[in-house]
Amino acid sequence: MLGPKLHRFAHNVRAAWKLSQAEALADAARRVGGTPVALPASDPDSLAKWATAAGATQIARPYVTRGPLRDWLDQAAPSLAKTGITLCEWRRDWDSAIWPHATAGFFKVKQAIPRILEQVLA
Repeated sequence: MLGPKLHRFAHNVRAAWKLSQAEALADAARRVGGTPVALPASDPDSLAKWATAAGATQIARPYVTRGPLRDWLDQAAPSLAKTGITLCEWRRDWDSAIWPHATAGFFKVKQAIPRILEQVLA
């Protein structure tokens, strides 16, 4: 069990992380002339509703392998398809080069960095 001081510290770190994440997303939206919109994670259909209201026909996103975001995107896909919105995956060359090595922590990736750099920079 965490002591009171450590508990407060952990709470403050979580709060600061959430704030910095929100600030980063707001900054990215402003840079492209948009307005940041928070979508409820409990409602995957909210992405289709937001995209339709924004007049979007396609949503580009980075490659997501697995986890809660992957699950949420999989749940949102049918709503997007019904509204005619395409969900595109953007996977960079270095993503493709690194993913096969990222199976159990960073050590395997670290060992493969010279080969990865050769592959990506060739």
